[in-house]
Amino acid sequence: MKRSIILPAILLIFQASAYAQKTVLLNAMKDELTRSMTQLKLDTDAGPYYLSYQVDDAFMIRIISESGATMANMENRARSVRIDLRVGSYAQDNSNFLSSTNIGSLMSSAIGARLPLDDDYYGLRRGLWMATDRAYKTALETLSKKKGYLQNTIQTEVLPDFTKGSATSSLRTDNVLAIDKERWNQQVDQIAKLLSGQPEIQRSRAILNVQIVNSYYVNSEGAEVVEPVATARLDISLSTQAE
Repeated sequence: MKRSIILPAILLIFQASAYAQKTVLLNAMKDELTRSMTQLKLDTDAGPYYLSYQVDDAFMIRIISESGATMANMENRARSVRIDLRVGSYAQDNSNFLSSTNIGSLMSSAIGARLPLDDDYYGLRRGLWMATDRAYKTALETLSKKKGYLQNTIQTEVLPDFTKGSATSSLRTDNVLAIDKERWNQQVDQIAKLLSGQPEIQRSRAILNVQIVNSYYVNSEGAEVVEPVATARLDISLSTQAE
């Protein structure tokens, strides 16, 4: 009788925790996006005409075993944002131009940054604000260089840099950013011992990678997406000697 009461309670705790995380993070993203679109300006320069945030909240583990012995057992937690901020207009903006400030991102206007792991609304807002401010200043500089370059270039075909799309919403249930690490340790250990017990095998190696990611996306055109992804990969390699 106790099990039928405790297990649903545990599930509710996990669901409530994931919901709270999603709510705080999405609220911080949407509020900072609204502030940036309405208030972000520098001197006489116009603010952004388009802005999007994609935050990837990830938990990862990596277990490595060689010849029956665990050589590495690591876990990592990371939260990063990818900002696509555009100044100018849909016809001509800061994208599709290579300069010294955006080398390596010829076709993209996006900038990446790390965010706090705590689900603190104001801490997340501050992280987004700092990254957005940097993206805005970079976008202004890139657009200025692009306009200067195009003034001295003959264009045979002029295409818009960006196209406005319809707003899309897809809010799926978040993954819980936790796994039964001890269970995975035991699984890899059992495989490693099984392989090391074979006389024909001179050396064995097992590598387990597990990644759980929740992706959150909002943009200034009204799109809002929550996409959970979970993957596990086990690689096993063996070496022996032919007759």
